[in-house]
Amino acid sequence: MNRLTKIFQPTLIVPKNAVVKNQDVTSKSQRLMLEQGLFRQAGNGTFYLMPLLQRSLQKAVDLVDHFMQRHASAQKLTLPMLTAASLWRQSGRLESAGPELMRTTDRHGKQQILGPTHEESITALVASISPVSYRAFPLRLYQISTKFRDEMKPRFGLMRAKEFLMKDLYTFDLFDAVGVGYVKVRGDTGMIGGSESHEYHFPSEVGRISWCVVGSAGWVGIRRCSGGVRGVAGPTKTMGAKFLAQNGKPETLQMGCYGIGVTRLLAAGVEVLSSEKDIRWPFVLAPFKVCLIPPKEGSKEAGLGEKWVEKLNFEIGELSGVGSDVLVDDRTNMTIGKRLMDARKTGYPIVVVIGPKTATESGELFEIHNHMDRSQLNLNFSETLAEIKRICDSQFSY
Repeated sequence: MNRLTKIFQPTLIVPKNAVVKNQDVTSKSQRLMLEQGLFRQAGNGTFYLMPLLQRSLQKAVDLVDHFMQRHASAQKLTLPMLTAASLWRQSGRLESAGPELMRTTDRHGKQQILGPTHEESITALVASISPVSYRAFPLRLYQISTKFRDEMKPRFGLMRAKEFLMKDLYTFDLFDAVGVGYVKVRGDTGMIGGSESHEYHFPSEVGRISWCVVGSAGWVGIRRCSGGVRGVAGPTKTMGAKFLAQNGKPETLQMGCYGIGVTRLLAAGVEVLSSEKDIRWPFVLAPFKVCLIPPKEGSKEAGLGEKWVEKLNFEIGELSGVGSDVLVDDRTNMTIGKRLMDARKTGYPIVVVIGPKTATESGELFEIHNHMDRSQLNLNFSETLAEIKRICDSQFSY
Protein backbone atom coordinates (compact mmCIF):
# COMPACT_ATOMS: atom_id res chain seq x y z
CA MET A 1 0.00 0.00 0.00
CA ASN A 2 1.35 3.41 -0.98
CA ARG A 3 1.02 5.76 2.00
CA LEU A 4 1.50 9.51 1.66
CA THR A 5 3.24 9.77 5.05
CA LYS A 6 6.04 7.58 3.66
CA ILE A 7 6.64 9.77 0.57
CA PHE A 8 9.35 12.42 0.67
CA GLN A 9 7.48 15.53 -0.48
CA PRO A 10 8.98 18.74 0.95
CA THR A 11 6.20 21.20 0.09
CA LEU A 12 6.88 24.91 -0.02
CA ILE A 13 4.65 26.71 2.48
CA VAL A 14 3.39 30.00 1.07
CA PRO A 15 1.53 32.18 3.63
CA LYS A 16 -2.04 33.06 2.67
CA ASN A 17 -2.31 36.27 0.60
CA ALA A 18 1.49 36.54 0.56
CA VAL A 19 3.06 38.06 -2.53
CA VAL A 20 6.05 35.94 -3.41
CA LYS A 21 8.58 37.66 -5.64
CA ASN A 22 11.15 35.21 -6.93
CA GLN A 23 12.89 36.10 -10.14
CA ASP A 24 14.04 32.49 -10.50
CA VAL A 25 10.42 31.30 -10.83
CA THR A 26 9.45 32.14 -14.40
CA SER A 27 6.56 29.82 -15.25
CA LYS A 28 3.35 28.41 -13.80
CA SER A 29 4.54 24.81 -13.95
CA GLN A 30 7.77 25.69 -12.15
CA ARG A 31 5.92 27.48 -9.34
CA LEU A 32 3.28 24.78 -8.88
CA MET A 33 5.77 21.92 -8.83
CA LEU A 34 8.03 23.78 -6.40
CA GLU A 35 5.11 24.50 -4.06
CA GLN A 36 3.97 20.87 -4.09
CA GLY A 37 7.43 19.47 -3.40
CA LEU A 38 7.90 17.80 -6.79
CA PHE A 39 11.36 19.26 -7.34
CA ARG A 40 13.85 21.63 -5.76
CA GLN A 41 16.40 23.82 -7.45
CA ALA A 42 19.97 22.57 -7.00
CA GLY A 43 21.74 25.31 -8.92
CA ASN A 44 21.33 27.58 -11.91
CA GLY A 45 19.52 25.33 -14.40
CA THR A 46 19.84 22.11 -12.34
CA PHE A 47 17.23 20.42 -10.15
CA TYR A 48 16.56 17.71 -7.59
CA LEU A 49 13.63 15.57 -8.76
CA MET A 50 11.59 14.34 -5.79
CA PRO A 51 9.89 10.89 -5.57
CA LEU A 52 6.47 11.97 -6.91
CA LEU A 53 7.98 13.65 -9.96
CA GLN A 54 10.33 10.69 -10.42
CA ARG A 55 7.25 8.44 -10.71
CA SER A 56 5.88 10.67 -13.47
CA LEU A 57 9.27 10.76 -15.18
CA GLN A 58 9.49 6.96 -15.14
CA LYS A 59 6.02 6.79 -16.71
CA ALA A 60 7.18 9.12 -19.48
CA VAL A 61 10.25 6.93 -20.02
CA ASP A 62 8.08 3.80 -20.13
CA LEU A 63 5.73 5.50 -22.62
CA VAL A 64 8.63 6.43 -24.89
CA ASP A 65 10.14 2.94 -24.61
CA HIS A 66 6.80 1.38 -25.53
CA PHE A 67 6.39 3.41 -28.70
CA MET A 68 10.02 3.22 -29.74
CA GLN A 69 10.14 -0.56 -29.41
CA ARG A 70 6.58 -1.65 -30.23
CA HIS A 71 5.66 0.86 -32.93
CA ALA A 72 8.94 2.14 -34.35
CA SER A 73 10.84 -1.16 -34.07
CA ALA A 74 13.68 0.80 -32.49
CA GLN A 75 16.39 -0.76 -30.38
CA LYS A 76 17.52 0.88 -27.15
CA LEU A 77 21.18 1.38 -26.38
CA THR A 78 23.37 3.61 -24.21
CA LEU A 79 25.88 6.04 -25.66
CA PRO A 80 28.61 7.60 -23.52
CA MET A 81 27.78 11.00 -22.02
CA LEU A 82 31.38 12.04 -22.66
CA THR A 83 32.31 12.40 -26.34
CA ALA A 84 35.80 13.22 -27.59
CA ALA A 85 36.03 16.85 -28.73
CA SER A 86 37.91 15.58 -31.77
CA LEU A 87 34.66 13.99 -33.05
CA TRP A 88 32.88 17.34 -32.72
CA ARG A 89 35.73 18.99 -34.58
CA GLN A 90 35.48 16.36 -37.31
CA SER A 91 31.75 16.98 -37.76
CA GLY A 92 32.31 20.73 -37.84
CA ARG A 93 30.18 21.46 -34.79
CA LEU A 94 32.85 22.12 -32.17
CA GLU A 95 33.05 25.78 -33.19
CA SER A 96 29.49 26.28 -34.45
CA ALA A 97 27.89 24.99 -31.24
CA GLY A 98 29.97 27.52 -29.34
CA PRO A 99 29.44 28.27 -25.65
CA GLU A 100 26.46 25.90 -25.29
CA LEU A 101 28.88 22.97 -25.11
CA MET A 102 29.96 21.87 -21.66
CA ARG A 103 33.58 20.79 -21.88
CA THR A 104 35.92 18.89 -19.63
CA THR A 105 39.56 17.92 -19.86
CA ASP A 106 40.87 14.63 -18.52
CA ARG A 107 44.20 14.08 -16.75
CA HIS A 108 45.89 13.43 -20.10
CA GLY A 109 44.84 16.81 -21.49
CA LYS A 110 42.21 15.36 -23.83
CA GLN A 111 39.16 17.57 -24.18
CA GLN A 112 35.73 15.92 -24.02
CA ILE A 113 32.17 17.17 -24.47
CA LEU A 114 29.32 16.43 -22.06
CA GLY A 115 26.79 15.45 -24.70
CA PRO A 116 24.00 17.95 -25.49
CA THR A 117 23.05 15.53 -28.27
CA HIS A 118 24.74 12.46 -29.72
CA GLU A 119 24.94 12.62 -33.51
CA GLU A 120 28.75 12.42 -33.38
CA SER A 121 28.73 9.50 -30.98
CA ILE A 122 26.19 7.38 -32.86
CA THR A 123 27.87 8.15 -36.19
CA ALA A 124 31.26 7.15 -34.79
CA LEU A 125 29.73 3.87 -33.62
CA VAL A 126 28.24 3.07 -37.03
CA ALA A 127 31.37 4.24 -38.84
CA SER A 128 33.50 1.90 -36.71
CA ILE A 129 31.64 -1.09 -38.16
CA SER A 130 31.07 0.29 -41.68
CA PRO A 131 30.20 -0.70 -44.26
CA VAL A 132 27.02 -2.29 -42.91
CA SER A 133 24.99 -4.39 -45.34
CA TYR A 134 21.91 -2.72 -46.81
CA ARG A 135 19.92 -5.63 -45.40
CA ALA A 136 20.36 -4.18 -41.89
CA PHE A 137 18.36 -1.06 -42.73
CA PRO A 138 16.31 0.73 -41.62
CA LEU A 139 18.38 0.69 -38.43
CA ARG A 140 16.65 2.47 -35.60
CA LEU A 141 18.73 3.08 -32.49
CA TYR A 142 17.68 5.25 -29.56
CA GLN A 143 18.59 6.09 -26.01
CA ILE A 144 17.11 7.98 -23.06
CA SER A 145 19.89 9.76 -21.24
CA THR A 146 20.94 12.94 -19.47
CA LYS A 147 21.97 15.78 -21.76
CA PHE A 148 23.92 18.93 -20.89
CA ARG A 149 23.67 22.39 -22.43
CA ASP A 150 25.25 25.51 -21.01
CA GLU A 151 22.17 27.69 -21.43
CA MET A 152 22.93 31.39 -21.20
CA LYS A 153 19.71 31.99 -19.28
CA PRO A 154 18.04 28.85 -17.84
CA ARG A 155 14.35 29.50 -17.17
CA PHE A 156 10.87 27.99 -16.88
CA GLY A 157 12.13 25.28 -14.50
CA LEU A 158 12.51 21.94 -16.28
CA MET A 159 11.57 23.40 -19.65
CA ARG A 160 14.86 25.19 -20.17
CA ALA A 161 17.53 23.67 -17.94
CA LYS A 162 21.24 22.99 -18.21
CA GLU A 163 20.76 19.31 -17.44
CA PHE A 164 17.77 17.31 -18.69
CA LEU A 165 16.63 13.85 -19.71
CA MET A 166 16.12 13.36 -23.43
CA LYS A 167 15.19 10.60 -25.83
CA ASP A 168 17.19 10.68 -29.04
CA LEU A 169 16.38 8.31 -31.87
CA TYR A 170 18.69 8.10 -34.85
CA THR A 171 16.58 7.23 -37.92
CA PHE A 172 12.88 8.13 -38.23
CA ASP A 173 9.71 7.51 -36.25
CA LEU A 174 6.18 8.74 -35.42
CA PHE A 175 5.16 9.69 -31.86
CA ASP A 176 1.84 11.13 -30.71
CA ALA A 177 0.50 9.79 -27.43
CA VAL A 178 0.84 12.17 -24.50
CA GLY A 179 -2.58 13.75 -24.87
CA VAL A 180 -1.60 17.42 -25.18
CA GLY A 181 -2.34 19.37 -28.37
CA TYR A 182 0.68 20.41 -30.42
CA VAL A 183 1.70 22.52 -33.39
CA LYS A 184 4.23 21.33 -35.98
CA VAL A 185 6.59 24.01 -37.27
CA ARG A 186 9.61 24.07 -39.53
CA GLY A 187 12.66 25.13 -37.56
CA ASP A 188 16.26 26.14 -37.80
CA THR A 189 18.60 23.13 -37.80
CA GLY A 190 20.81 25.16 -35.47
CA MET A 191 23.42 23.23 -33.52
CA ILE A 192 22.00 19.91 -34.76
CA GLY A 193 22.97 20.68 -38.35
CA GLY A 194 21.69 18.85 -41.41
CA SER A 195 19.29 19.87 -44.13
CA GLU A 196 15.85 20.06 -42.51
CA SER A 197 14.27 20.28 -39.07
CA HIS A 198 10.78 20.31 -37.58
CA GLU A 199 9.71 21.17 -34.04
CA TYR A 200 6.61 20.07 -32.15
CA HIS A 201 5.32 22.68 -29.67
CA PHE A 202 2.76 22.61 -26.86
CA PRO A 203 1.04 26.01 -27.29
CA SER A 204 1.03 27.83 -23.93
CA GLU A 205 1.27 31.28 -22.41
CA VAL A 206 4.94 30.70 -21.50
CA GLY A 207 6.27 30.26 -25.01
CA ARG A 208 5.12 32.25 -28.03
CA ILE A 209 5.12 30.64 -31.46
CA SER A 210 4.97 32.78 -34.58
CA TRP A 211 4.37 31.11 -37.92
CA CYS A 212 3.31 31.81 -41.47
CA VAL A 213 2.08 29.51 -44.19
CA VAL A 214 4.60 28.65 -46.89
CA GLY A 215 2.55 27.65 -49.95
CA SER A 216 0.47 24.88 -48.37
CA ALA A 217 3.36 22.83 -47.01
CA GLY A 218 4.19 24.05 -43.51
CA TRP A 219 5.26 26.83 -41.21
CA VAL A 220 8.32 28.86 -40.35
CA GLY A 221 9.27 31.21 -37.52
CA ILE A 222 10.09 29.82 -34.11
CA ARG A 223 10.32 31.63 -30.81
CA ARG A 224 10.62 28.90 -28.17
CA CYS A 225 10.38 25.12 -28.05
CA SER A 226 8.51 23.45 -25.20
CA GLY A 227 7.87 20.06 -26.74
CA GLY A 228 9.91 17.63 -28.78
CA VAL A 229 12.21 18.24 -31.71
CA ARG A 230 12.95 16.13 -34.74
CA GLY A 231 15.17 16.79 -37.69
CA VAL A 232 17.42 15.45 -40.40
CA ALA A 233 21.12 15.68 -39.64
CA GLY A 234 24.19 13.98 -40.88
CA PRO A 235 27.85 14.05 -39.97
CA THR A 236 27.90 10.66 -41.71
CA LYS A 237 29.85 11.92 -44.72
CA THR A 238 32.61 13.68 -42.77
CA MET A 239 32.95 10.77 -40.36
CA GLY A 240 32.89 8.00 -42.94
CA ALA A 241 29.73 6.12 -41.95
CA LYS A 242 28.91 3.94 -44.95
CA PHE A 243 26.75 1.02 -45.90
CA LEU A 244 27.25 -1.70 -48.47
CA ALA A 245 24.71 -1.14 -51.24
CA GLN A 246 22.95 -3.89 -53.16
CA ASN A 247 25.46 -3.44 -55.99
CA GLY A 248 28.26 -4.27 -53.57
CA LYS A 249 29.66 -0.73 -53.43
CA PRO A 250 29.95 1.36 -50.24
CA GLU A 251 27.77 4.47 -50.09
CA THR A 252 27.38 7.21 -47.48
CA LEU A 253 24.57 6.73 -44.97
CA GLN A 254 21.78 9.28 -44.51
CA MET A 255 20.81 9.84 -40.87
CA GLY A 256 17.68 11.25 -39.28
CA CYS A 257 17.59 12.29 -35.63
CA TYR A 258 14.47 12.61 -33.49
CA GLY A 259 14.51 14.00 -29.98
CA ILE A 260 12.01 14.30 -27.15
CA GLY A 261 12.99 16.19 -24.02
CA VAL A 262 11.45 13.84 -21.44
CA THR A 263 11.78 16.12 -18.41
CA ARG A 264 10.71 19.04 -20.59
CA LEU A 265 7.66 17.02 -21.65
CA LEU A 266 6.51 16.72 -18.02
CA ALA A 267 6.87 20.43 -17.36
CA ALA A 268 5.21 21.41 -20.66
CA GLY A 269 2.24 19.13 -19.99
CA VAL A 270 1.74 20.65 -16.53
CA GLU A 271 2.18 24.17 -17.94
CA VAL A 272 -0.53 23.69 -20.57
CA LEU A 273 -3.13 21.78 -18.55
CA SER A 274 -2.91 23.27 -15.03
CA SER A 275 -4.81 26.16 -13.48
CA GLU A 276 -3.01 28.90 -11.56
CA LYS A 277 -3.61 27.04 -8.28
CA ASP A 278 -3.79 23.35 -9.13
CA ILE A 279 -1.58 20.96 -11.06
CA ARG A 280 -3.25 18.92 -13.75
CA TRP A 281 -1.25 16.12 -15.31
CA PRO A 282 -1.71 14.34 -18.60
CA PHE A 283 -3.55 11.32 -17.18
CA VAL A 284 -0.95 8.85 -18.38
CA LEU A 285 1.82 10.76 -16.54
CA ALA A 286 0.13 11.47 -13.19
CA PRO A 287 2.31 10.20 -10.29
CA PHE A 288 -0.72 8.35 -8.89
CA LYS A 289 -4.06 7.99 -10.66
CA VAL A 290 -6.23 7.46 -7.57
CA CYS A 291 -5.92 9.01 -4.10
CA LEU A 292 -7.89 7.54 -1.17
CA ILE A 293 -8.74 9.84 1.73
CA PRO A 294 -9.84 7.95 4.89
CA PRO A 295 -11.81 9.55 7.76
CA LYS A 296 -10.22 11.97 10.23
CA GLU A 297 -9.13 10.33 13.44
CA GLY A 298 -11.69 10.77 16.20
CA SER A 299 -14.63 11.12 13.82
CA LYS A 300 -17.62 8.80 14.15
CA GLU A 301 -16.77 7.08 10.86
CA ALA A 302 -13.07 6.64 11.74
CA GLY A 303 -13.68 3.00 12.68
CA LEU A 304 -14.68 2.23 9.08
CA GLY A 305 -11.56 3.76 7.63
CA GLU A 306 -9.12 0.85 7.85
CA LYS A 307 -11.65 -1.66 6.51
CA TRP A 308 -12.57 0.40 3.47
CA VAL A 309 -9.04 1.62 2.74
CA GLU A 310 -7.78 -1.95 2.46
CA LYS A 311 -10.75 -3.07 0.37
CA LEU A 312 -10.70 -0.05 -1.96
CA ASN A 313 -6.92 -0.14 -2.34
CA PHE A 314 -7.01 -3.79 -3.38
CA GLU A 315 -10.07 -3.67 -5.66
CA ILE A 316 -9.12 -0.42 -7.41
CA GLY A 317 -5.58 -1.73 -7.88
CA GLU A 318 -7.03 -4.74 -9.69
CA LEU A 319 -8.65 -2.51 -12.33
CA SER A 320 -6.89 -2.37 -15.68
CA GLY A 321 -5.03 0.87 -16.10
CA VAL A 322 -4.58 1.43 -12.35
CA GLY A 323 -2.40 -1.27 -10.76
CA SER A 324 0.01 0.25 -8.24
CA ASP A 325 -1.23 3.80 -8.98
CA VAL A 326 -3.31 4.05 -5.80
CA LEU A 327 -2.13 6.37 -3.01
CA VAL A 328 -3.58 6.53 0.51
CA ASP A 329 -3.44 9.94 2.20
CA ASP A 330 -3.05 8.50 5.69
CA ARG A 331 -2.53 11.88 7.40
CA THR A 332 -5.66 11.24 9.46
CA ASN A 333 -4.73 13.98 11.94
CA MET A 334 -5.78 16.42 9.19
CA THR A 335 -9.32 17.18 8.06
CA ILE A 336 -10.74 15.59 4.95
CA GLY A 337 -11.13 19.04 3.42
CA LYS A 338 -7.47 19.92 3.85
CA ARG A 339 -6.34 16.61 2.35
CA LEU A 340 -8.79 16.97 -0.52
CA MET A 341 -7.37 20.41 -1.30
CA ASP A 342 -3.81 19.01 -1.25
CA ALA A 343 -4.83 16.19 -3.59
CA ARG A 344 -6.28 18.71 -6.03
CA LYS A 345 -3.17 20.90 -5.86
CA THR A 346 -0.86 17.94 -6.50
CA GLY A 347 -2.98 16.82 -9.41
CA TYR A 348 -4.22 13.31 -8.61
CA PRO A 349 -6.91 12.78 -11.28
CA ILE A 350 -9.32 10.73 -9.11
CA VAL A 351 -9.92 11.10 -5.36
CA VAL A 352 -12.11 8.77 -3.30
CA VAL A 353 -13.23 10.10 0.09
CA ILE A 354 -14.29 7.76 2.87
CA GLY A 355 -16.32 10.26 4.89
CA PRO A 356 -19.58 10.85 6.76
CA LYS A 357 -21.67 9.49 3.88
CA THR A 358 -19.91 6.14 4.24
CA ALA A 359 -21.59 5.61 7.61
CA THR A 360 -25.25 6.38 6.88
CA GLU A 361 -28.26 4.17 7.59
CA SER A 362 -29.33 4.33 3.96
CA GLY A 363 -26.10 2.74 2.75
CA GLU A 364 -22.39 3.23 2.39
CA LEU A 365 -21.50 5.93 -0.11
CA PHE A 366 -18.13 7.30 -1.20
CA GLU A 367 -17.38 10.73 -2.62
CA ILE A 368 -15.73 10.42 -6.04
CA HIS A 369 -13.92 13.58 -7.15
CA ASN A 370 -12.90 13.66 -10.80
CA HIS A 371 -10.33 16.45 -10.89
CA MET A 372 -10.09 16.35 -14.67
CA ASP A 373 -13.61 17.66 -15.21
CA ARG A 374 -14.19 18.94 -11.64
CA SER A 375 -17.20 16.66 -11.15
CA GLN A 376 -18.27 14.95 -7.91
CA LEU A 377 -20.44 11.86 -7.39
CA ASN A 378 -21.67 9.94 -4.35
CA LEU A 379 -21.56 6.23 -5.19
CA ASN A 380 -21.70 2.87 -3.46
CA PHE A 381 -18.77 0.47 -3.56
CA SER A 382 -19.54 -1.30 -6.85
CA GLU A 383 -20.51 1.97 -8.53
CA THR A 384 -17.24 3.52 -7.33
CA LEU A 385 -15.22 0.77 -9.00
CA ALA A 386 -17.28 1.10 -12.20
CA GLU A 387 -16.80 4.90 -12.29
CA ILE A 388 -13.03 4.65 -11.81
CA LYS A 389 -12.86 2.03 -14.55
CA ARG A 390 -14.93 4.29 -16.83
CA ILE A 391 -12.60 7.23 -16.26
CA CYS A 392 -9.50 5.11 -16.88
CA ASP A 393 -10.97 3.56 -20.01
CA SER A 394 -11.78 7.03 -21.38
CA GLN A 395 -8.13 8.07 -21.12
CA PHE A 396 -5.23 7.08 -23.32
CA SER A 397 -3.61 3.78 -22.37
CA TYR A 398 -0.88 1.71 -23.95
